[in-house]
Amino acid sequence: MSRVGVGEQGLEAGGEDISAPKTGLLGGLRGLAVLVTWLRDTLRQPLGYRLARLRPNVLRRRSPATRAAIHDLVAGLARDPEIKAFLLPDDEILVIHHQTDGPRVLAALNAICALDPRDRACSAPLELGRDSPLVAWSQITTDGEALLAWAEQALSEALSKTGPLGTPGGPEIGLDAPLLASGAGDRGTSRGRPLTPEGLAKLENALVLADLSNQVRRQRMVMIGDDGALTPVMTELFVDIAELRQTIAPQVDLFSNAWLFRRFTATLDQRMTAFIGGYVAAVETPAVSLNLNVATLLGPGFGPLREVSRRFPQMTLIVELRLDDVMADLPAYLFAREYLHHLGFKVLIDGLGPQAMLWLDRKRLGADYLKAQWSHDLGAMVDTAEGAALAERIRASGSARTILCRCDDSHAVEVGRKLGCGVFQGFYLDDLLREGRPHDVGGRREEGG
Repeated sequence: MSRVGVGEQGLEAGGEDISAPKTGLLGGLRGLAVLVTWLRDTLRQPLGYRLARLRPNVLRRRSPATRAAIHDLVAGLARDPEIKAFLLPDDEILVIHHQTDGPRVLAALNAICALDPRDRACSAPLELGRDSPLVAWSQITTDGEALLAWAEQALSEALSKTGPLGTPGGPEIGLDAPLLASGAGDRGTSRGRPLTPEGLAKLENALVLADLSNQVRRQRMVMIGDDGALTPVMTELFVDIAELRQTIAPQVDLFSNAWLFRRFTATLDQRMTAFIGGYVAAVETPAVSLNLNVATLLGPGFGPLREVSRRFPQMTLIVELRLDDVMADLPAYLFAREYLHHLGFKVLIDGLGPQAMLWLDRKRLGADYLKAQWSHDLGAMVDTAEGAALAERIRASGSARTILCRCDDSHAVEVGRKLGCGVFQGFYLDDLLREGRPHDVGGRREEGG
């Protein structure tokens, strides 16, 4: 990896560069401050830490959608508190990780190359520690001091142009400031005590003893006819984390540590699969979906679900996997996907925003369904060139295989229909089903629900 010299241009302290992209990458003043602090601490015991410097600007496709897709992939890595990702000048990205996480970083790089496999920058197989046009590798022990010197000077120059973080004239630290890569934002308004390893052990014991049967929720997904009639086609079974927290740990912030929270949900997966058969039997739709972690599929916790599949051969069982979980360990996902398909399960990729929908290729991932989340950004794309591109992507993927969730009013449904989504989920649809009413196709916007 080429060293980051003091003479290189620092991050600009004005304009849009002052804040990190909303994907979770750390940039601007906040990124420099975190980088300096982290390096000063880590250089005391630097063994095992590696640097990967990504150069997306060498790729032939440099559209905003491609840039956002790359940032999403790297941000997925950075949700692990042991991995740090920083946006550098010239749109380069620095990923600092322990050597044990090297395969995950390599998997993300391969996913970037999968966006355009014919790109010359990806012509040779990527290998850990081997430089390529797309990435340069190094170690903290050799490049850490030079990187720290550059970051300190860049931070000093940036602060000379604006006030320090949180001071008048400087960027604010608060809810509108960029979120950390771990997903943790400003904690000024506490949501409880941080989750600790000791606290996690107690919660896992509580999960073993707790009666979770009354915590399971169900929500139907529907297709909408030209006359607005609703046809339920799937039912999602899930445990509401917020409700569960109030039951077993009201004073603990389950989301304060991304790694511990993932471990918590893996334990919850095992408990849920142990008794889910009775709920599957009560479902009236031809398909039922469950949210699980990739790790659960490859462990003993998946055994009860295989038994459910044998008990209800007429039911289509769908496993919902979050995109960040998939990208965190792509080889594990690919293995799990083949395993699921072999057993007759379907695979759904969940947690997709507008930009992820633009670049994600369902067929290449081998998934059966994609689930997008309604947002105002999605609504703003209608009648734009980006919206047309998204509609074409959905058409190619298959309308009936694209689900729009979190539809809380008729406007969200209408936007989804315009973009080509064929299946819908949300509180608004729950109300219509409960009241036996059709959707008002093309009608006025209904807020709430």
